[in-house]
Amino acid sequence: MSLIPVAAELIRRAASDENYAIDLQAAVADDAVFAGLVEAEIGREELGWLALAEWQWFAAWRQGLGGPLDDRVLEHLGRAAQHSRSARFELRALVMRDPETEALAGSISGTASADAPAGLRWLRTHAREFVDSEEIARDALQFATEAAWFTLRELTAPEHPRTEAIRGLLLQFAAEREIGVEVTARWVTEPEPAGAQLADAAPPPVRVLGVVGERLSRLAEGLTAATAIVGARLTPIEVLGEDEDSVPVKLSLPPGAEELLAENADARAVVGDGALRIWISGTWRPAPGSRIVLHVIDSSEATLTTEATVPPGRGRLKFVVDWNDPEPPTSVLLAVFAP
Repeated sequence: MSLIPVAAELIRRAASDENYAIDLQAAVADDAVFAGLVEAEIGREELGWLALAEWQWFAAWRQGLGGPLDDRVLEHLGRAAQHSRSARFELRALVMRDPETEALAGSISGTASADAPAGLRWLRTHAREFVDSEEIARDALQFATEAAWFTLRELTAPEHPRTEAIRGLLLQFAAEREIGVEVTARWVTEPEPAGAQLADAAPPPVRVLGVVGERLSRLAEGLTAATAIVGARLTPIEVLGEDEDSVPVKLSLPPGAEELLAENADARAVVGDGALRIWISGTWRPAPGSRIVLHVIDSSEATLTTEATVPPGRGRLKFVVDWNDPEPPTSVLLAVFAP
């Protein structure tokens, strides 16, 4: 049974006065008081005894004594934090740094069952229902705990509506900081192969051709969901009389690219008017509906991406990214993802 109604006045004072916090700490030396304040579930009717800031303090205080997070308190704080960025950050910190949540987060592939600890269940619901998924992902990357990685796996689950945007954010974050695949693999939930169990499913090896440069190579290592990755070289073409603001570029695909991308491929590119434009025509080898995502790194080492969808048979794909560097890139990376 919770002792919140009895201890509410002391908790309110302890939340803002260190001396009263010492008194509260002394009170839980009694086993019955410890059980009633640190271990007991909080009743919905008890939420009115404390203000929001006091509940946040109390949840962290009993967490520090080994107590569990409480479903009702998390739900109460979550509703109140909808319109406060700092409150959302503090609440996520409370949950993503919770020892009990941490202990189990690493062993769960990305789905919290009904009997999971309150922290994991709250993170799963929060990742699926809060409107700003990118904000959650950025906070998770800052906390960098197993519970934070669990949250990222929820955000990148195939059924999540923002999965592609979050994957792109994580890809850029990893590339800019040169974070290896041994870490990034813990951030992403990959689709389960049809008819296979996760424990036994071995993803097919990613075929990689022509990727050059350390940063693009690191990018390629992180694209574990791709079925093929092709690097292409770009070389400016000097043409007399051409507009200096528009530079034609020769795009060269490596040997073997016809097998992975398109037969009889015709590729060309141009840089100008603040954009890099690439066209590739051919009879496409990936299944119709497959995505081809272009990655390129500019002089500030930012990773720029765009994508196109493979048509049936022969067709032309166009890729356009913002490009403000005076010189075109020397290489790009094309990653193929199954539909």
